[in-house]
Order: sequence, then C-alpha cells, then structure tokens
Amino acid sequence: MCYALGLSRMTVTEFVILTGLARMPALLASILIGAYASNRDYTSMLLVGLAAALAVGGCYLYERNRALDERETSAHSLNPKEKAATLPFCD
Repeated sequence: MCYALGLSRMTVTEFVILTGLARMPALLASILIGAYASNRDYTSMLLVGLAAALAVGGCYLYERNRALDERETSAHSLNPKEKAATLPFCD
C-alpha cells in the first residue's frame, strides 16, 4: 500500500492519517491481548480475541454479499449473450 502512494493523488498527510486510523483497531486489540496475557487474565484475552474474530468475519461476509449484489446488478444490465458469458459453466 505504501508503494501506491506515489502513484495516487493522495497527499502524505492524508495517507498518514488514513493509515493510522485503519490500523488503530488491530493495534488496540493487540495491546489489549498482550496486557491481558501479561496479567494472566485469560478470560478477557479470549473475549478480545473473539470480538476481533467476529469483526473480521463480519467484514468478510459484508464484502462477499456486496460483491454478489454487484455481480447480480451488472448481470441484469447485460444483454442475454453477455449474461450467459458471465455465468459459470456456460460454454
């Protein structure tokens, strides 16, 4: 992602702010898990890990459903020959 900054119109300030905000949830989860592990509070550590796993799973499901919706929307706008070409196992 850092290499793409030179190819985009984004300023360095925008990049630093957006990257910092995007990394913050994972950093917070890592800090909490490490703090709970050092205090041997395994229940809290497990809860933070579970919350992080649920968040990642939710993002995955959201993106998968969004991609399916986009695919269906674009398939409805195609003519029949183009539509058949986008369907799997259609020759």
